[in-house]
Amino acid sequence: SLSYLPESDEARPDHTKGTCEKTKSNYVFVYGTLKRGFRNHYKMEHRNIHYTCSGVTAEAFPLYMDAKNRNRPCLAGLVGVGHRVRGELYEVNDEQLVELDEFERVPVHYVRQQRQVIVDCG
Repeated sequence: SLSYLPESDEARPDHTKGTCEKTKSNYVFVYGTLKRGFRNHYKMEHRNIHYTCSGVTAEAFPLYMDAKNRNRPCLAGLVGVGHRVRGELYEVNDEQLVELDEFERVPVHYVRQQRQVIVDCG
């Protein structure tokens, strides 16, 4: 799977994206404001991006609230520090992925890196 993480150790928000080994579809793992019931989930609905299942990052990351930037949850790129992060998995096509990248300001605000997500789709 793929993950948005900061280019340096400077903490920035994170969204995890990936590819399902079974179907080879694009998936987006969200843990913050894009989740159902949170303020930016409407972006998912407007793009017809539907919830698939829940999951957790295989590795631990520091999770904090960015008080300087609208109090949004953020992950720092310090692998192995903190806790495994719970979130939601969404299947996306290439066009939806580009739209989410634009909304999340990739590559200016985020950098994608491969990360493993353990899913609970049962």
